Amino acid sequence: MISWMTLFALVAIGAWVPVLWRFFSAWRKRRNPVSLAICLMITLLLYTSTISIMRLDGTVSPEWAWFGFLLFNVLTCINLYAAFWWSERKFTDKRGGG
Repeated sequence: MISWMTLFALVAIGAWVPVLWRFFSAWRKRRNPVSLAICLMITLLLYTSTISIMRLDGTVSPEWAWFGFLLFNVLTCINLYAAFWWSERKFTDKRGGG
């Protein structure tokens, strides 16, 4: 029997997938690195939900779950900084008003 928490995590994963696809499509169209960085952030959320399911099932230890989450979190943050830096040099800010 599937637990309500597993079901809730699966719903969260399913809800994020179309958002991920939308940002990935935007990245393919415009090649703005921030869109790709947002894709990685959404992937981090998907990973968090997946690792939650795996913890509930006991298929992954708490130490490895935390290590994977923290490593993915740091890589996502570094990727965002790099994307902002790259985007500022590649794209002009059309919202700046100046």
